[in-house]
Amino acid sequence: MDTREPANRPRSSARPTWLIVVAVVVTVAVLGAAALLLSSGPSESEYPSDSPQAAFQDYVRAWESGDANGAWAFLSTAARERVSYERFEAANRRQPDDAYRVWIEDVSVDGDQAALQVVVESLTGNGLLEPDRERLERRVTLVREAGTWKVENPTVSYSW
Repeated sequence: MDTREPANRPRSSARPTWLIVVAVVVTVAVLGAAALLLSSGPSESEYPSDSPQAAFQDYVRAWESGDANGAWAFLSTAARERVSYERFEAANRRQPDDAYRVWIEDVSVDGDQAALQVVVESLTGNGLLEPDRERLERRVTLVREAGTWKVENPTVSYSW
């Protein structure tokens, strides 16, 4: 009696299950790490339009978009007297290539003056799982001129 299987027996066309499971696990891990990196850090906040935080946020938006003229409009009269538009605009053209985030951690308002505790976190390098982070804290003062909040010390824009 011949106990060998017939040579023409059909083979299973299913791929090894473990290979598919490993591919799915690796894909999910990579996508999860990417989502975590992209979502880490504070999200953009909405502030009342007449607040110093909103004025600073609009200043940063203009600066980040390369709109030096728009950012210049958010500077106080005293700030404009301390720095020329040409120097300000040149600094805006020399923004670093590294990604960064800016957020407000604290605010104190006393009449027509406000002090914002601002954090600038730069994301540099090419870390394997996440970028290198450098955190700088700055105090930004704003003054109210003709009913509008203006940035008094635009040094943040020069230091990141």
